[in-house]
Amino acid sequence: SNLSLPVDVFVVEDVANLEYPHMLPKHFDPFQYTGAIFHDDNDSVLGDVQFSTVDPIADTLFSTLTGSSYGISGTITMMKVTILDENNQLVERTKLLFNGITIDSAPGPFLYLSKDKRYDGSDLEVPIVGGETRQGKPGFFTVTGDFEQILDADIEFDEYENGRWIVWCVPFGITLGSGDISRQ
Repeated sequence: SNLSLPVDVFVVEDVANLEYPHMLPKHFDPFQYTGAIFHDDNDSVLGDVQFSTVDPIADTLFSTLTGSSYGISGTITMMKVTILDENNQLVERTKLLFNGITIDSAPGPFLYLSKDKRYDGSDLEVPIVGGETRQGKPGFFTVTGDFEQILDADIEFDEYENGRWIVWCVPFGITLGSGDISRQ
């Protein structure tokens, strides 16, 4: 393979057809690896797989959102994952798992990640993939239910432990809901 990979990623080469489930040898130990890349005999990447870390709790942050006046609730879990970027390079990113998200009546909700538990304009703006576009601004926090998203920004994960998710009202400049971040 011509790919530059860390030692904890394995490559399945010369794949003629990528079908799941792909059977690996019985002696294969997935806890030795963080991921796998499948590519064909032309070195074209066909797909990649991420494995959980051996200790997922150490690399996971949790938050429960509340905002009773606007019907905001649900949980956000943050975890570090290794993904294949657009240049076929493995990079570490933060994955967000949204569970049970409800937003009943929030006017102009946008999601921010704060290190110091207060909205001050320096917080990380998190546009939601599939969120509404309002007044030319895409990514409003209007997606409900269960979904996941990879953060575009490369963040220092530990800086947000003891921080807060803030649902900020763009039109009125007020906090609609929030959730403290911890390791649990």
